[in-house]
Amino acid sequence: MKINYVESSDSFYYRENNTDKNATNLDYNKTISALTSLYNAARNPEIKQRYGYQLVRFNHYTRNYDAAVQAFKTYVAPIRLKGAPYIMTLDQLAGAQRGLGMNSEANWNFFQVFKDSRSRKESAFVSMKLSDTASFNNILKRAGTNDEKNMAYFLLGYEDFNNPIPIMEKCLKSILTQKF
Repeated sequence: MKINYVESSDSFYYRENNTDKNATNLDYNKTISALTSLYNAARNPEIKQRYGYQLVRFNHYTRNYDAAVQAFKTYVAPIRLKGAPYIMTLDQLAGAQRGLGMNSEANWNFFQVFKDSRSRKESAFVSMKLSDTASFNNILKRAGTNDEKNMAYFLLGYEDFNNPIPIMEKCLKSILTQKF
C-alpha cells in the first residue's frame, strides 16, 4: 500500500515500484470496518497492535490525518508494547501529525523512530523538520534520559553540512558525567 502521490514543487519522491496499491483506490469504509473487526477479534496483543498499525497507516495514507491520530490513541497506545510494530506506527503517526501541522509532536515522534529503529533511521531523519534552533531545542527539552539527549545531539552531527566533532564532544561529556 502506498500514499496517494500528489505532485508539488517540493516533490522529490523516487517511484521505484509502480505495482503497489494506492490506498485511496480502496473502499475506505469497508477497509476501516474490516481492520476494526479484525482488531476486535484478535486476542494476542501483538496481533492487535499490528491491526492498529494498519488502521493508523491506512488513515495516514488516505490523508485522514485526524482519524490516524485517533486510531493511534484508540488501538495502539493502550496496548503498551514498544517493539518494532510500535515504532512503525509512530512513523505513520508522525506523518499524520505533520499533515495536521503539529510539527513539534511530529518531530518528537520522528525522533523516537530515529532513535529506536535501524531500518527507518534515515527516513525519520529526513522527515524531521529541524530547520531552526527552536525545533532542535524542543526535542532536547523533551528528552528525558541521557540516551535521548545524546541521540538528540547526534542528530546535529548527522547533518551533512555540520562539523560532527563538537557535537560528539558534547555527547562524550554527557556520557562521562553520568553515574553508573
